[in-house]
Amino acid sequence: MLEQSFVEPSPSAKGVLTVDLKKVMHLGEATDTFAVLRLYDPHRLPVPDIEVRTKVEVNEDSPRYNFRTDFVNISASSVLTLSVYKQPGMMAALTSLKVPFLQKAEAKPLGKVRIPVNTVIKDGRVKDIYPLQEAQTGEAHLTLEWSGVDVSSSGERGAPAASA
Repeated sequence: MLEQSFVEPSPSAKGVLTVDLKKVMHLGEATDTFAVLRLYDPHRLPVPDIEVRTKVEVNEDSPRYNFRTDFVNISASSVLTLSVYKQPGMMAALTSLKVPFLQKAEAKPLGKVRIPVNTVIKDGRVKDIYPLQEAQTGEAHLTLEWSGVDVSSSGERGAPAASA
């Protein structure tokens, strides 16, 4: 029987993370929600965060986002955070306009999920249901795929010579 051994990638190993957010279920009440996917990569300087936002799903307690995105050239030590927010209603927006000392109506966080990218790298593809942290109810249906990129082998072979 042939055993496969997993070699832990170096924290600076680069690759592409594909995130497929199918839906968020059991939020407790039908609200207007959207999700924000934030990837923190400590090796991506000077701006280590990449942020992508879904469209607003109206009046759903289990919104289906069917949202897919790629995070390109990220390191294995990155952390993906999915945050689900409740869109402020029309009354909150109108109230914030009338009273000048109030803050602008902001989205209310409903819950979040943190996933270290190196857990995805071990399997290559993870399809799972993650419970929302900091929430009473709710779960996110996510599929995550990792494709490693070997940047050391992309040398300058076959580069055309400069002509004068």
